[in-house]
Amino acid sequence: MYPMFRTLSLSLLLYAFLAVGCKQHNVFDQSPAERMQHHIENFRQTLVSAPHGWQLQYFPRVDSLLFRNPLTRLDWTDVTKDKYGYGGYLMLIKFVEGNRLEIKADLTDRQAKNVTSAEYDIRLGSSLQLSFTTHAPLHELVNREFGGVSDFVYRYRDYWGNLIFTTGVSDDSNRPYIVLSPLKTAEEWKSGAEQAFENRKFFESMVHPQIRIRRGSRIFFQSDVPFKKPGDEQNKEKELERNRRRYHIFLSYREKYDPIFKGYNGLGSGYTGTKEGLSFRPGFSYDDKTTFFDFERKGDKFVAELVSVYDPLFQRFYFQSKHLFPKGETTSYIAEIIDTHK
Repeated sequence: MYPMFRTLSLSLLLYAFLAVGCKQHNVFDQSPAERMQHHIENFRQTLVSAPHGWQLQYFPRVDSLLFRNPLTRLDWTDVTKDKYGYGGYLMLIKFVEGNRLEIKADLTDRQAKNVTSAEYDIRLGSSLQLSFTTHAPLHELVNREFGGVSDFVYRYRDYWGNLIFTTGVSDDSNRPYIVLSPLKTAEEWKSGAEQAFENRKFFESMVHPQIRIRRGSRIFFQSDVPFKKPGDEQNKEKELERNRRRYHIFLSYREKYDPIFKGYNGLGSGYTGTKEGLSFRPGFSYDDKTTFFDFERKGDKFVAELVSVYDPLFQRFYFQSKHLFPKGETTSYIAEIIDTHK
């Protein structure tokens, strides 16, 4: 009995080995064109298979050096409207079979409420490339000033299922931020773009928005320079330009009670609305490790509370906003944007 059992076991092992070997042989037996098409179809299925669609956060030009150091002395000539950076945009996208897509965008109230139909394509050269091939709201950003593109180069999928992209037209200090995140519910697709539009408009309607960054009762940065001055046309132009570029600078007087102007300290960042509140890139930092990106709207203010989150893919901890990662470890770092006019 035992020799027969041993023979049968060896036969099964040999069969399994040959079966695996045949499968591997079939994979390598594919032509380069077939393997390329296989990668394209797998990526297409990833896009199409999201049942509620995707959220695209797109910041074409994230200047990582502009208004980053809160200790740098700024003169009034350093914060004129031509010195502002550029912000981002939020779009909801459903990819469907036949290279078609449906898109809602926060560029206008109408585009946020209504679906625009367009087409896309996936190509594979040195990298996978997602291209928006017919006119869509995204193409309104494709110009010399805003620096938008309609071709995204795929980099990787993170631990939480977000698709990370880049472009071929960036440098070290001025990189795009392009992230596709799967929507979790049908309600997000229905009203997410409208909520993002409304939250951005609410922020831009604040009379004197100020930011406070603290840990517990210890304040690291507190802005106090008024944002709007009634009747000041030059100031009104600066406000409109900030809103057009979606970029905001929070300033504090270096010597608030000194009658002689000693300059400002400041933090600046591009922004876009989200369904929860606001998202800033490159965000607000007071040191190399602590940056506030995502703010949740709570009544008449926006709050970012940082928690520590472990990323198994990169095997390190990151600070993220609590409303996006509610199970993260508390750090007590909080940033608040409040309209001090009220």
